[in-house]
Amino acid sequence: MTFKHPDMERSVRGKTLGVDYTEERIKERIQLRELNFEESKRKYKYRFAHKTSRNQLRTLTNSNAADAKRKNVRRDFRTDIEISKLSNQLKFITEQNLKSRSDLKQAADEVELQMREINSVLKEANEMNRSMKLIIQTIDTYNK
Repeated sequence: MTFKHPDMERSVRGKTLGVDYTEERIKERIQLRELNFEESKRKYKYRFAHKTSRNQLRTLTNSNAADAKRKNVRRDFRTDIEISKLSNQLKFITEQNLKSRSDLKQAADEVELQMREINSVLKEANEMNRSMKLIIQTIDTYNK
């Protein structure tokens, strides 16, 4: 396909102008105009950051395992423990749907409050257990 502007002496081949001026590409643009479609880049981005971090953790674990095999020494489990802690933390954050640090602090405060309540209930139960033991002892001594 060749193009010639009225002011130009010679015509120019479309292929020499670039990929956008091939016959197929020009037909495609004409069809898009007829159907009122616009060519544009997508305006959205995928927001799945947790997948990349999990993949990074996986690659880190695999590289550490490969290093241990190459060194032919006993395996060091510190990195595996740290990676499992990080993955558990990431799992907790995604399950609780925490989006920011303030959400995380609020969740930590709620858990701390629950722990205090549980500890107070346990203290009361221990005191009741002691008093029950004393009552049982007095009943046993009275029955003898």
